[in-house]
Amino acid sequence: MTDVDNYLVTAAHVAKKTSLNTDIVIKSKDDTPQKFKLQKIVMNKDTLSWTEHPNADVAAIQLDRSNIPEEIMKISLPFGFIFHQLKAPFREREVTVFGYPMSLGIGKKISPITKTLKPSSGLIDLLYGTNSQSTFYLLDDPGVSGFSSGV
Repeated sequence: MTDVDNYLVTAAHVAKKTSLNTDIVIKSKDDTPQKFKLQKIVMNKDTLSWTEHPNADVAAIQLDRSNIPEEIMKISLPFGFIFHQLKAPFREREVTVFGYPMSLGIGKKISPITKTLKPSSGLIDLLYGTNSQSTFYLLDDPGVSGFSSGV
């Protein structure tokens, strides 16, 4: 493991529903669910300290490198995947989201649902959430509830 900070990132509306006792569930090689308590992997073991974006529906929490299971590290995205400036993806490039809409794909086996989309706009400003303005790009197909904590 390199000498960098590690974070769990999710939708802010999902983070608000978590507690130290919340299970983080990932799939193992044979698609069976593996559970880890959020308290085990976060830096602060006494309280959750999510950092939320003031407008966008995103939140992050720092993880304790010494307690992150190898199974989680294997599926983590490296820092280089994060854009360093605000820009929309190329319209010609597909965007694939993974998630569990309507809780489909969660059971004895873990099988996330995927949806492949294309950007249909550049960056635009829209009202969001608590009627605050934020910058988005639109996709060519309306969203489906359940992809919030997907990757």
